[in-house]
Amino acid sequence: MFGSMRMGMSFVGPENNSDGSDLIIKLADENDDRPIWVTFWGGGNTLAQAIWKVQQTRNEAELKTFLQKIRAYAITDQDRPQKSGFETSSHAWMRREFSDDLIFIWDECAWKFQNSAGKNNWDEYATQIQNHGNLGNDYPKYVWGVEGDTPLFTYHAKRT
Repeated sequence: MFGSMRMGMSFVGPENNSDGSDLIIKLADENDDRPIWVTFWGGGNTLAQAIWKVQQTRNEAELKTFLQKIRAYAITDQDRPQKSGFETSSHAWMRREFSDDLIFIWDECAWKFQNSAGKNNWDEYATQIQNHGNLGNDYPKYVWGVEGDTPLFTYHAKRT
């Protein structure tokens, strides 16, 4: 299933539903107390579209119930052109408009740390990882940045 393939708040609203935004709503409506984790490294306007649709079709109490089921985790804000303001970002809209009920973790520092740590240690990574096994054979040379996605998945680790 896919969500929005476009960037920003201009693609949230009428005629912007997707299989992804519909799936978020469907999962949140299930009779299940577990939270719905929505993680993104790129734009989050698929989640924003789901919230917008619920906001348009349900009362405030139902919107609040929906929002409280969601756990959003974003590494940086890539729902806007790089080095532009936040006025076009669905991330900023969600954090601003729904901060009382939506748990939205925005982790700018994780990707900046990972990027600089990767760049500063690239020679060691190349020695320890590249050309070791099938995955190591495909591990890329440093070009832009490295290992930015990892924090999206760290909370999935089994805790004993």
